[in-house]
Amino acid sequence: SKNRSPFHFKIEFWLLVFSSGEVSVEFFWKIHASKTTSSLKKTFFTAVVRALHNNFGKAEIHYSKALTLAPDSPTILQSLVDLKYYQGENTEAIQYLEQIMALEPNNKESGLTLYGLLITEREFERAESILDSLIVYYPRDQLFLLYTSLAFYHHMLL
Repeated sequence: SKNRSPFHFKIEFWLLVFSSGEVSVEFFWKIHASKTTSSLKKTFFTAVVRALHNNFGKAEIHYSKALTLAPDSPTILQSLVDLKYYQGENTEAIQYLEQIMALEPNNKESGLTLYGLLITEREFERAESILDSLIVYYPRDQLFLLYTSLAFYHHMLL
């Protein structure tokens, strides 16, 4: 397994509290590494709050800064995917998803998201190759087989 940065964790949002026009967010998270720098936590959580306030430009700046501190963090990369996808910037979202897949080639959720975006961008061969790589990890998963066959037939109809 690859070495992970100290900032590899998953966040679970439990509560959003709205008061006086401000959003305060209480987080419960699981740290999957021995230590995480306070600068990294602060930068990442600032990005999350900026995104919640629909300040996407500032959110992207903070996510990008967090990514420089932990370049192999699927959590930060996924946050950038979500941000770019929400803004309709599929090409950038695809690039971040490809980085996630390089780190976690068996990441089913990211793989399917990447597949969907590639189909949207009419990159059918790349989409099919993503599914082919995921089927190696999930050979009995009917969902992948369905998507693979749909991609094949869609490609054949063009």
